[in-house]
Amino acid sequence: MMKVMVEIKDLKKGMYVSELDRPWLETPFLFQGFRITNMQEIEQLGDTCSYVYVDPEKSVVPLPQKSAAAVSHLPKTSQPEIKRQRFAIPYQVEFEQEFPKAKHIYQHATKKMDKIINDTRSGCSLNAQEIKSTVVAIADSVIRNPDALMLLSALETKDEQSVTHSIN
Repeated sequence: MMKVMVEIKDLKKGMYVSELDRPWLETPFLFQGFRITNMQEIEQLGDTCSYVYVDPEKSVVPLPQKSAAAVSHLPKTSQPEIKRQRFAIPYQVEFEQEFPKAKHIYQHATKKMDKIINDTRSGCSLNAQEIKSTVVAIADSVIRNPDALMLLSALETKDEQSVTHSIN
């Protein structure tokens, strides 16, 4: 994978950030690698990083020429040496074990979100405890094996877009 070092001031929406100048866990970002979709993400990157590495192949906008040229001419010593080890957090259960549970949780969450949206439209008050229990169930499933819920969210149809978006 080719990556190019880009200063925060040169970042644009559509660039795919593949690596940071610090460990991901020290930042507010949920995913290790993402396409910039709004200015708030650029501001968050600026609050936590001096520069990032962008993958031009996954970006949907061209990279600034000066960034690409500057990186190829930087001596090795000018980049800070960060020694770190990346450990993959082992899943607590296998995908096959979690998928049926995740499917049930996802379906339950979809029904709850439908109810929340309808209640809000009707002017009814929300039950915070009910919402919290649904969120906890989703989080617990993600902790056990994040792939199961991610697959379900990727497979959802667009006709339930607002509900699905809320759950995702």
